Amino acid sequence: MIIILPAKHYHIPTMKTINELCMPENYSTELWTHLVSIGNSFVIEKNNTVIGYCACNDKGDIFSLAVLKEYRKCGYGEQVLLTALNHLRSTCKTSELWVRSKNTGAQRLYKKLGFTVSKMIPMGYDDEDAIVMVKLL
Repeated sequence: MIIILPAKHYHIPTMKTINELCMPENYSTELWTHLVSIGNSFVIEKNNTVIGYCACNDKGDIFSLAVLKEYRKCGYGEQVLLTALNHLRSTCKTSELWVRSKNTGAQRLYKKLGFTVSKMIPMGYDDEDAIVMVKLL
């Protein structure tokens, strides 16, 4: 069983580690501290261990979403993203995210949850095009 919890400052080292294991884009502890302090980010816990997160900014944008590889394709990413989106509805009208053009699995999830393609940014990531997706909340 998993539990989705609001991210707290003591989760930051684990969130940062998961980000570094799962994503080519990595961020400073200061940025993680800022994102968590906003109060729009959530973690996934399984057996008292954080296995993923959804970090959102104050504008309602999905800044980073990651689930450890061994826990993917279990619906956990969808659950944490839905939790974040439901939370964001109280203060935001839209949510935006960027996804790598080759990350078709993530794109399928985002489309399933109502995100639509807004635009493409050539080489939006250093080595790959970025797709910007948006959802009305």
